[in-house]
Amino acid sequence: MSWFEGVHAMRPDYQTPQLLRRRFLRHGGVGGLLGLMVFGAASMLPGCGFQLRGGTASRLPFSKLYTTFSANSPIGIEFKRSLRSVGGTEVVDTPTSAQAWLEVLGEVRDRQVLGFSRTGSAREYQLRLQLHWRLHDGRGHEMISPTRISLSRDVTAADAQQLVAKQEEDALLYQDMTTDLVQQLLRQLASVRPADG
Repeated sequence: MSWFEGVHAMRPDYQTPQLLRRRFLRHGGVGGLLGLMVFGAASMLPGCGFQLRGGTASRLPFSKLYTTFSANSPIGIEFKRSLRSVGGTEVVDTPTSAQAWLEVLGEVRDRQVLGFSRTGSAREYQLRLQLHWRLHDGRGHEMISPTRISLSRDVTAADAQQLVAKQEEDALLYQDMTTDLVQQLLRQLASVRPADG
């Protein structure tokens, strides 16, 4: 059995980039300086015309979309935010008024140890994020069959003194993975050609 099967919707609390930045900088030291440099550089990118990985998603081919993301899903929150910025499609609360249903079949966010030190503590681990979903019109016509989008990041474990900074780094990596996953999802949804009628 794969690590995804049998696990459904492990969803930690969503944290905004602003909250993560404040926490990162509060701890000072190398982590705080690194955080300041990263966020300073990121704030200058939009002004020079640079686009982050994934680019801008195309508009979706339907004006009303129903989703089954849970209210506290980080992927769902990012998906709705990104969809508002693209424009042209409204996420509706009632499936009967939607032209398409984005049905979430599974959402997993976890961490797996890859290697141990001589003392038996985790030396390296992998952050993983996966979304299993399908798209249909609610009337039996499947637009995209069940699909998985999976992302992972390898991370070197920290010692006890760096634990807080490492947890905040993990949160930033999860946020980056969430944004990347949502951009992939939007590109796949934009490629749909809905049936007439």
